[in-house]
Amino acid sequence: YTCECNQPGWHAVPMKKQSETGNQTCAPKICGVPEAVKHATVRIAKGEVFPSNAETQPTKEEGYVGAGAHYVCDEGYTLSGVPDTDFEFGINCTHAGRFTRTRTCKAVVCGAPPRKEHAKLVTQ
Repeated sequence: YTCECNQPGWHAVPMKKQSETGNQTCAPKICGVPEAVKHATVRIAKGEVFPSNAETQPTKEEGYVGAGAHYVCDEGYTLSGVPDTDFEFGINCTHAGRFTRTRTCKAVVCGAPPRKEHAKLVTQ
């Protein structure tokens, strides 16, 4: 038999058991592994954490339609590079079988320190 998977984000796939050769079942589309983002830690739906400085990024966790990943920029980084602004974002696995776009964590730029009367700026 064959399947007609009418739910968005699902598709027909072969059965895994050899005794069921030729038969199909419906399964969610797989988006794969969420993209690594420099200077960010990603938390995948099942709760595993992969810091940006990890030697290996996620390889076993795959997102499926409706699943998502949550990114948090490392300390000293925000989404805009401006201090005290947003530093986290999320992505989702779409019905097309692709994750939504990731964002970039930018180094915070503090600018020049304020001038103080009767003080001298000493830099290192």
